[in-house]
Amino acid sequence: MDFSGIDSLINENISKVRIDIGLSFNAPISRRWLEYFDDRIVIGIEPDPENVQKIKDGTVNPFDGKAIPPMSFDRFFLIEAACDPDDVGQKEFHKVKGMDTGCSSLYKPTSSDWSFDLIKVKTVNLSDLIEFLLDRFPFIEQIKTDTQGHDLIILKSIERHLSRIAFYDLENGTSGQYQKERDEDKALGFITQKGFSLIENSHGNHRFANKRFSNINNESGVLD
Repeated sequence: MDFSGIDSLINENISKVRIDIGLSFNAPISRRWLEYFDDRIVIGIEPDPENVQKIKDGTVNPFDGKAIPPMSFDRFFLIEAACDPDDVGQKEFHKVKGMDTGCSSLYKPTSSDWSFDLIKVKTVNLSDLIEFLLDRFPFIEQIKTDTQGHDLIILKSIERHLSRIAFYDLENGTSGQYQKERDEDKALGFITQKGFSLIENSHGNHRFANKRFSNINNESGVLD
């Protein structure tokens, strides 16, 4: 995949980069990061084409009826793809119907109450993206993954880059909502074995800090 468009966001005012994987319909974490910091760029990755369009055009939050403005792209780069280390180019994706399109996944839902369309989506290898970014930044400040059962696969795919990632936010399981979903407890064990320590836990999401970057504070305090 071509990442060269990211270069247009990098200038003398940009000091660090963050990656947000799994944006749902409104990219809430990316928006908070961009609002909180004025010297960061954020790379957002989302496979659901409906969610991507809502992020670009703006939408209405289906849960509270509030308007969500279009995303600003002056420091945000959007990749429409699912993160997966297999270099197959595209994969089947279960696009969940209803209010919470953030529940869509590469894995089939276990509940018969969830209706979905089976579509094809592009894939991106996160390791390739990180290599591109590490040619431009000394380290990745933060990565957040919320991929409905796929977090462990993504985490293992970037094992060789973990020493250059300061903070990692990891979804802690999806409670059996998907067939063949990966055991997220194993993801928690894996990342702690790689030199990270748990610093925050909120609503089933875990934030880990890389012990190699003990001199860097996580200033945003954002967990969804």
